[in-house]
Amino acid sequence: MDIDDVLCTELSIVNGRYTGEIAGNNCRGLEKVHRLNQWAGNGNAQLGDADQWLTYAYGDSHGDVPMLTMAQRGTRVGRKDLQPAPGSHEGE
Repeated sequence: MDIDDVLCTELSIVNGRYTGEIAGNNCRGLEKVHRLNQWAGNGNAQLGDADQWLTYAYGDSHGDVPMLTMAQRGTRVGRKDLQPAPGSHEGE
């Protein structure tokens, strides 16, 4: 996968070890919208507000609702909606 950026909750590191604490804000709810807008306008893409370019968004929790609302096609999914790929060993 050719991935340039990841927007996510980050963990605190002290003396080269993860503490288990969150560094900064948890990336959920309105924070997710804030990070998307910041990423888009921070020299990465100069796309403007996400509601102008975020065509598809998928989320699986209540914390994803602001992002899904902002997307042109926001879809809430749940584990029961997902099907294992043919030949996978999921659930065995």
